[in-house]
Amino acid sequence: MFQKLLANAFNFKEYCNMAAKKLSIYLFTIGAVFTTTLILLFRFYQIRYIFSVFEKYNPVPVLDIAYWITSMVFERGVAPSTEETVFFDIISVILFGLQCVIIGLFVFKVCNLIKRNILLNK
Repeated sequence: MFQKLLANAFNFKEYCNMAAKKLSIYLFTIGAVFTTTLILLFRFYQIRYIFSVFEKYNPVPVLDIAYWITSMVFERGVAPSTEETVFFDIISVILFGLQCVIIGLFVFKVCNLIKRNILLNK
């Protein structure tokens, strides 16, 4: 009985590791596509509300980190150059994708802990 429980727990752990890898790839892709869409809409149509929503409802200050990284790479002038703007957009997309991965994996681990506790208590 105990060996069967251990075997099921091992398979559950292996399944969780495989699912976490797939989930991280999906979440990074979804976050990157979402951010790219918002940035393209903002750059081409100059809709100010898109950028303010992206700035306001972001749980991690991704844009502050992107500003900081951009200022470390480029010397700040009177107005941002084209290269600076493109670099900022690319860094924003990468950071937002990584943020989606971290938040998604955290939620995934919490859900697995809850499922494991429910399965073990039955």
